[in-house]
Amino acid sequence: MLISLIIAFVLTPWLARILLKERSDHKEEVSSKQSAFFRKVMSPFVVSRVQKRNRLLLGVGVLVAIAVSMWLPVQQLVVMKMLPFDNKSEFQVILDMPEGNSLERTQRVLFELSDALNDVEEVRDYQIYAGTAAPINFNGLVRHYFMRQAPEKGDIQVNLVDKSERARSSHEIAVEVRPKLVEIAQKFGGKVKVVEVPPGPPVWSPILAEVYGPTQQVREQAALQLREIFRETDDIVDVDLYLPEAHQKWQVVIDRSKASRLGVAYSSIVDSLATAVGRKPVSYLHSEQSKYPIPIQIQAKESAKVRLEQVMNMKINSASGTQYILADLIKVREQAMDNYIVHKNLVPMIMIVGDMTGELDSPLYGMADISASLSDKGMDVEQYFVNQPQDSKA
Repeated sequence: MLISLIIAFVLTPWLARILLKERSDHKEEVSSKQSAFFRKVMSPFVVSRVQKRNRLLLGVGVLVAIAVSMWLPVQQLVVMKMLPFDNKSEFQVILDMPEGNSLERTQRVLFELSDALNDVEEVRDYQIYAGTAAPINFNGLVRHYFMRQAPEKGDIQVNLVDKSERARSSHEIAVEVRPKLVEIAQKFGGKVKVVEVPPGPPVWSPILAEVYGPTQQVREQAALQLREIFRETDDIVDVDLYLPEAHQKWQVVIDRSKASRLGVAYSSIVDSLATAVGRKPVSYLHSEQSKYPIPIQIQAKESAKVRLEQVMNMKINSASGTQYILADLIKVREQAMDNYIVHKNLVPMIMIVGDMTGELDSPLYGMADISASLSDKGMDVEQYFVNQPQDSKA
């Protein structure tokens, strides 16, 4: 805003003085009424005996008007918004189930969400995408929705009737359906976001906090605490944390010396496990009706993969033809998986996102409430609103 004022009151008059020079052949084309009004308004600032005082009072008046205009949004007499909500013909429902969730359960939750959308009369149709991403849209350019390829991910692309055929805007419809969809998702342990098409350039989220710290453990602890502050702040919705849930993995350790003594090849053990659990093809079927070879897979049931007991009882042949069970040759260790680390400008950080609804419906006020409540909630941290911290190790 200050740059705009400098351009309007300094740069523009200076350019006008240089480019719009007075010409001798200029003809007066202003009417007498316009000329009289102009002289009456401008004369006190140009030819009056007290013109300096008048110009000073004018400058003070402009500064007071600017101060009042900045004071109005602070007192919420005028709600400040970055851009007004547009009346689009679509919105998107993003579903995130717990990591490791099956595709069938994700699909079931999506069907439950779609049943709630059927009760909205402005909804014309919708498409459900389970385990894969919907076709990329304006939001997806920044939020990388095309990378949502996992059994626990789901999207619903909702299309509305034309705005000439409905009384409510797309934003009003999205605000109304959000509580119903959140309730359904929480019943199954999932998280849902109602994402609208932005009126301007797409962003990660209307409200975004980046947590920096010296270690990953410190960042995770601070991010979890900040997420709770987001949830406790009035009218803050669609809160999410860009941090994977803690989960375990199995590490299979092959006893090479024992396998060598028994005459069992190391590669045979690896191939058996990859075939039973990892869906490795045992061969390929070549058909005249198929352009590409068709993989032939022999794998264990999904229930057998949960604890690996049945897989451990599989038999494998040695070089002499003797069969041994895998439990005699391998050991399974359960351990925690390392979480991925998100970087921005090569600096590790964790993101917390959210949106705002309610009477104000402006993310600026939600961000201000969260910022003001950090110290009251026990988070005495430095806050940066424009740039990254210079030293993330502090």
